This record gives sequence, structure tokens and C-alpha cells, in this order.
Amino acid sequence: MLCFPFQYVTGEFICQKETFDLFAYLPPAGWKKEVTENIISYTGFNNKTKAWCRIGIVKSTTSKGNVEADFESEWQDLVVRNYNPTEAPVLNEVRETDGWKVKDGVVKFRFNNADAQAMLTTISGFDRCASIVVTLNNQEYLENIDAFLKSVEFKKIETSALPVSVNYSDDTSIVGTWGNSMTYNQQSGDLVVHVMGYGYTANQYTFNSNNTYYFVSKTFLASDNKMLLVKENGNYQISGNNITIEPLNSVTESWSKKDSLDSQGRQAGVDKWGKVLSSQKRALEKVNYTLTKHYFSGIQQWNLVFQSNTATQRDGPFSSNTTFSNAWYYSPISSNNPVIELPYGQKITADNTKPEQPTSITENTTLLGTWCISASDQLNYRVKNGVVSTIFRQYTFKANGTYNCNIKTFDPLLNSNLLGRESGNYKITGTNLTIDPLKSVLEEWSKINGADQWGLLLKTQNVILEKVTYSFSKIYVPESSEWQLILKTANQTKRDGPFNNYEGNAWIYIITSPSHPLIKLPGE
Repeated sequence: MLCFPFQYVTGEFICQKETFDLFAYLPPAGWKKEVTENIISYTGFNNKTKAWCRIGIVKSTTSKGNVEADFESEWQDLVVRNYNPTEAPVLNEVRETDGWKVKDGVVKFRFNNADAQAMLTTISGFDRCASIVVTLNNQEYLENIDAFLKSVEFKKIETSALPVSVNYSDDTSIVGTWGNSMTYNQQSGDLVVHVMGYGYTANQYTFNSNNTYYFVSKTFLASDNKMLLVKENGNYQISGNNITIEPLNSVTESWSKKDSLDSQGRQAGVDKWGKVLSSQKRALEKVNYTLTKHYFSGIQQWNLVFQSNTATQRDGPFSSNTTFSNAWYYSPISSNNPVIELPYGQKITADNTKPEQPTSITENTTLLGTWCISASDQLNYRVKNGVVSTIFRQYTFKANGTYNCNIKTFDPLLNSNLLGRESGNYKITGTNLTIDPLKSVLEEWSKINGADQWGLLLKTQNVILEKVTYSFSKIYVPESSEWQLILKTANQTKRDGPFNNYEGNAWIYIITSPSHPLIKLPGE
């Protein structure tokens, strides 16, 4: 039986609502939350019954003019493309709430040879449309869905009398960063792809007042083990209602995903940069666009509209919005349209045509403290009963020119823990750091009840002393409010382990903090 738990009422709630784009809502308690550029999803899973449910809140796009057209487009993109239903949907009548037109539908589909349901609610108005898509394979989640949807409120939009478009008289009218994004979904029999989210491409231009620009594009797919990053810079020139973009450099980089484990102990990639896999130059694409600055009164937002006779490699397929033909729409950076997070704290700002790079450091005092490589950067993914093997590495630099290095290895498949202890002197010369060990040992410790706890010292052996000179730099990552120390050498070292930096031949160490704690040593 197909059910419609879609009721939108305003009430008083004990918990504070969360907001995303055009929606305010109460998230389901205890469900797993996943956030990407264009979708926030909540997933419930019952390990005993294998029942699951996913609620996805999809970022708004430009309306096609009415709720019927918007619903049909969203239905094809979010439901038909992913779940291949063989029946016609059951639809509700269109209703209106706070000026928004609302339409929803539900349909059965088959997943893993069992019945499941997909429900879609689309709101349309004020030049925008947005959707909530729900999938489930068991009726036990209907109360959760009903409670969630009853909590949903739509953003109230005030109308505006501002002009709908303007022409250009000078280049300064586009200075800043403008972006767009496209959500797309992959057909797959993998429950993780169906339930946990799909993918997106985000494009952003940064136009500078000196007529230079920087373009970046990020593509993420939940079903792929890598991500793509396009980086391009060059010059632009505005003449009347035309803008000419002329690139000087353009590359496509392939990146691994920073690894994690899902609830079943399987390796799964998350939407975070791992390591660069390859870099390939792109053909330089000089394009002359028709340029319009259009004001969407419904969302009170200006857009840069680029039009061209043919689609471009840089901008991708034309937008489905027919306000302008053969067009792409770029909106200002905001909480709903954030700057693309680049690897390892690189940053693009207006009047800066290249990402900010790590700054050099030349004084010993800038190294003082303890720096670590987090476990997630060096997992071997040996798993037992959901417990994962980990390697922690930490340097402690002291003001007197001495250092300590501790390396802890925990493997759930072994009966003992390993602890490397090293001490010696360090020296900074310009941007070079020389590590000169005086003592280095490897200790083997028993575990307490097989857990990640130090037991008794079993044996100790000396380790070959490894004197190494690194080139180094230091970078501040504003997104995480943390400093990172980057060490580079021609070859890997036993002390530091595999390289983990996107530039290659380098390691990134993070200053210790509550989220990156010190290694707890035996006896502490």
C-alpha cells in the first residue's frame, strides 16, 4: 500500500530546527547525517530487520515556470533515473503554502529483489524549485517520515521591485566569486549509493579587478573512488554585453578520497580530498559569451548569466532554466552556495589569481609543540569486529633544539601493540629542517583484554638512526582553524611512513588539539 504522510503544519517543538536552503525542519533523532554540496540526507537503518529509510533534502534550482513542470523535471531526475519504477506514480493535488506551490507523489520500485517506495515532494515559486525525496523499504519508518514532514517549513520570500537585469558599463560589476552546481545521481544496485547520496559538480569563477580570473570545478560521485578537480586561470575582457574568457593554464587533477569505513566495516570514500593521483593539461578554451546580470526577485539574488551558441568544456551542459537560452547561471557565494573547499587549505579570493600557498617559516619557535599525522591518513584497514588498525605519528619540538618522536601501531588482528620512541636534536636552516636522532627503539607491548590499551612490555629493539633533512613550510587552514606542518623529502622515511601530501614527496602534520589528541603512552 502506498502511503502519503505529507502534512505541513506549524507547531511548537522542543528541539531547535535545522535549516538548509529553502527548508527548516527537525531532523530524525539518531539517524546518520550526510552532507554534500547539494543534498543533506538522513538515513535510518535497522540491523535486525534490515529495514532502511533515507530522507534527502535537495538544494533549490531555478524554476521552469510552474510547479507541474518543476515536479516532472525533479521526478525524472531524482526518482525515475535512480529507481526505475515500472508503475505510474500516485500523485496528490497541488496545494499552496506561504506562496509556494507544492506537489508530491509516491511510487513503488524494486531494490535487491524486494519492494521499496520512493516519495517526492517538490515546492515551486519565486523563480525557484526544491525537493525532498524519501526512499524506504519498510513501513516501520512511516511515523518517522510523518514527524519529519510535519516539522518542515518553507522559507518565506518577500517580493522586490528591483530591476530584473542590467547591462555592463565597466568590469568591476563582476568582481568576486560566482558559482553554480549540478546534482546528478547514479543508477546502481549498491545500497550505499541509493541510500546515502549520489554526487554533484560545482563550478566557480573568481573575477579580479585586474582583469584576471581563476576557475575551479569539483566533481564528486558517491559511487566512484576518486574525485576530479579542474583548476584554470587566465584573463577576461568585457566589451558591452560580451565577456571574453581567455585561459593561460588549465589542468584536471584526479584525487583519491580520504578514506573512512561504513557501518558494515567496508572501505568507503567520503567527500574529502585524499591524495593527488594524476594531473593532465586541458585544451585552452577561449570563449566569447553574451553576459547579462539578472535579478531573481523571488530569491532576491543577482546571477551572472553566460550565453554561448554551443556548450563549453569549462561550463558543462547548458542549464535547464529557459529564462535565457543556451545559458549558464552563476550566483554569488553564500551559505547555500559556499566556496569550493580546495585541498589542504588552498584558498581563492578576489584579486588573487592563485590559491594561497603555505608560508615559509624561519624560526625555531614556530615549530614548538606537538604535531601529528592523524590515524585516518595512514589506516591499513585491517578490521576485526568493526575495529580498525591505526598508526599514529607525532613529533614534539622543544625550544632547546631537541625533539621526541612517538609512533604507535594498533592492529586488532595482533596480540600486541607497537610503540616507537625516538629522541634527538633538530636544526632549522632557512626553510630546511634537519632531524638528527640520538636514540631510537621499537617496543612491543601486550594488550589488556585484546583492547587498545597498554599491557606489559614484552621486548625492546634498537632501530637504525635515520638523519634526514626536510624542506618544510607551514600553512593555516581557516576552515578547520588549525596549523599544518608540511615536510618534504625526495624519498620516504621509515620514521614518517608513506607520503600523505597532495604535492607528492611530502607529509602533512597537524598541531595537536582536542580533535587530534596526544598519543597516550604507557603509564600515563
